[in-house]
Amino acid sequence: MTTQEAEEQLVRFGANDPAPAHRHSAVVELPLLFVNPLGIILLIAAVISGFIGQLLDAGIIIAMVFIGVGVNFYQTYRSKIAIRSLRA
Repeated sequence: MTTQEAEEQLVRFGANDPAPAHRHSAVVELPLLFVNPLGIILLIAAVISGFIGQLLDAGIIIAMVFIGVGVNFYQTYRSKIAIRSLRA
C-alpha cells in the first residue's frame, strides 16, 4: 500500500481505533453471569435435589455455581482492566 492509498483510506474509513467500551457496573454484570444455559440447568438440578431431600447435593451444586460465577466475574474484571490499560 502506498502512502497515498493509506491517506485515502484514512480519510475514507477514519483512524484504526478500537470501538469504545460499554461500561456496566458490577451490580449489573454479576447477575448476568448467572444467566447461561449451564448455570440455569445446575440451579434447576439443585432445586430438584432440595425438593427430594438431598440437601447436601443441592448445597454442593449451588456452591459450584457460585464458585464458577465468581471465577468468571474475576477473570472478566481482570481482562477489562487489561483492555483499559491497552486503550490508554
